[in-house]
Amino acid sequence: MPNTALLVMDVQRGLVARLADDSDYVPRVNQAIVVARAARLPVIYVVIDFRANYAEVNPNNKVLAAFTSSGGFTPGDPAAIPLEGGQGQWGSGHRYLSA
Repeated sequence: MPNTALLVMDVQRGLVARLADDSDYVPRVNQAIVVARAARLPVIYVVIDFRANYAEVNPNNKVLAAFTSSGGFTPGDPAAIPLEGGQGQWGSGHRYLSA
């Protein structure tokens, strides 16, 4: 098993939309995925996806606790939808892990 992988994190509508006019961000990520796959490296996708009650969010974590007040990144939230990459839908990561 290789000890190198490409980690694609949080490439979701609600997060990418916050980037300040970086319209080539998603194409660059797609290119990195293509190159990693050509090199037969694992591509690991991680997305933010909370349960509706935010059970996995520790209230002492100020960054994640901000999501609980906004109601974001729960099932059905359009902001949580992973962007589509050139090789299929992103976001096949694990759900409901706490950071």
